Amino acid sequence: MPSALVSSNRDLAFPEKKPASPVLLPLALYAFLFACALAVTLKAARIRTLPAWRRFLPLALLLAAAVMSLLRGVGIPGPAALLAFPLNLTAVALAGREIHANHAHKPLP
Repeated sequence: MPSALVSSNRDLAFPEKKPASPVLLPLALYAFLFACALAVTLKAARIRTLPAWRRFLPLALLLAAAVMSLLRGVGIPGPAALLAFPLNLTAVALAGREIHANHAHKPLP
């Protein structure tokens, strides 16, 4: 009888670990990439020497891509499959180009 008591106490102290969900890793990767893209587009939006449309175009494209991706959750996968990835790439490329061009034109101290 005491051995059954010890084994049940051990089971309570050390519960069996469950493996992580297979959806968790891609979701975390997507969230990380979206956060990086958002940081780059916000950095481009803070460049005051650019016209307003050039500052906020990458951010608008990124938000449009996020809306397209959210449409997949409500059962409309067509626009997401067609437009979300190209809009994300375009937003990051435009923001990176504006940041690079701004750093190239800054005078050295």
